[in-house]
Amino acid sequence: MTSRSRRIVVVSLGLVSLVLTAGLCRTAAADTSPTADQAVSAPTVVADLVSQQTATSDTYLLSDGSLRTEIVSQPMRFQDAGGNWQSFDTTLVPSGLPGTYRSLQTPGAVTLGPGTLPFPAQMAALGYTVGLGLVGGNGVQTTVLGDSATYLAATTATNVTYRALDTGLEQSLILGSATAPTSFKCMCPVSRILETQDLK
Repeated sequence: MTSRSRRIVVVSLGLVSLVLTAGLCRTAAADTSPTADQAVSAPTVVADLVSQQTATSDTYLLSDGSLRTEIVSQPMRFQDAGGNWQSFDTTLVPSGLPGTYRSLQTPGAVTLGPGTLPFPAQMAALGYTVGLGLVGGNGVQTTVLGDSATYLAATTATNVTYRALDTGLEQSLILGSATAPTSFKCMCPVSRILETQDLK
């Protein structure tokens, strides 16, 4: 029996993080030790300025009165409905519906339901819901661990894993043997979330 791996379909907003830090450095001559008057201690962080946080940056007050801002390219937090910054938490927890789980704290609400649904994985954001499912079946949900849910026997010798991301949803196809299909089709329907005013 041989095994093969297949591609991973990823929906996310950026994969590479870059940290730019403005710091204070001091150098000394190779053969000259600094005198007591010349010795200067590097400033240390005395406060995290929460009021100046953004989705991609943190700002700190240093001991010499200066500010240091650290910036990353990928969001590390998001604003909730009240305008407060929240950290991402993609852990899957029970949603209250049978066999259905949701991401604990993400701007786009990820839900993973029973494999009997045509698209068990869904994400709601910006007034729309996006579904994700495998044509021909999604198997039986057997394992929910951390940010991922695995569905066995979605099709011949193939399991499917859905994973909640900070700003998206990932689908992985795991082939168990040479009898697994060589091609797959996925459904990805998009629908608008109706607000109360739309129903009037």
